[in-house]
Amino acid sequence: MRERGFAVESTCAVLTEQGCPVAARTYRAWKQGPPPAARTVSDAHVLNALRTTAGRPESLYGRRKMVAHLRRTGLAVAHCTVDRLMRAEGM
Repeated sequence: MRERGFAVESTCAVLTEQGCPVAARTYRAWKQGPPPAARTVSDAHVLNALRTTAGRPESLYGRRKMVAHLRRTGLAVAHCTVDRLMRAEGM
């Protein structure tokens, strides 16, 4: 809204006068969008770890050995998660 020359606070004040109360904080939270889901964040960490194995002998591992490898590196992962992400990556 600022790029169009309108301040968020004044726009919210006008909306409140018209019977539609909106706080500036509420608008900013909406504009920012919802935070990513926990699964999305954890999947990104696991995918990053899977992609770092490219070109190394570990890239040929199956699901069971890849889970063991990732757990040795410090990631707490489940077999089903690694299976799903490896399938999605075509590994």
